[in-house]
Amino acid sequence: MRILLFLAALLIIMACQEKTVSQPITNNTDANTIEKQTLSAEESTIKKQLNVELDKAKAANDFRLYAAKGRRIIIPGLVETQFSKAKKYCGIQYIAGMGDVIRKAEDKEKYRIKYMYASEYNKAMYVYCMNNR
Repeated sequence: MRILLFLAALLIIMACQEKTVSQPITNNTDANTIEKQTLSAEESTIKKQLNVELDKAKAANDFRLYAAKGRRIIIPGLVETQFSKAKKYCGIQYIAGMGDVIRKAEDKEKYRIKYMYASEYNKAMYVYCMNNR
């Protein structure tokens, strides 16, 4: 269920980004303005989805944090000194399709979006987990 919500959020983010990026740059608009609009639309969509997912996880007492597999496990949003506490007290769940191999430019963008989302989720959930365990 959470994976479906996560994928829905990614689709919404990508749809918002495509609409904003496809706008023609005229003399009245500047590339930085369009980039800021893209980021703000992306951030607001992520924040809405993030709040919904955090509320559902808290209601279910699911404190697991998102992690990426690769040569080493990465928990976005946390520093390495927090990893052992996070694994022990909160638990981790791996993000599908997020490893250490990036083949195409579009994969890089998808990875960036997933990483940003997981980072924000983990920061909020880690604090909640540590306070309620």
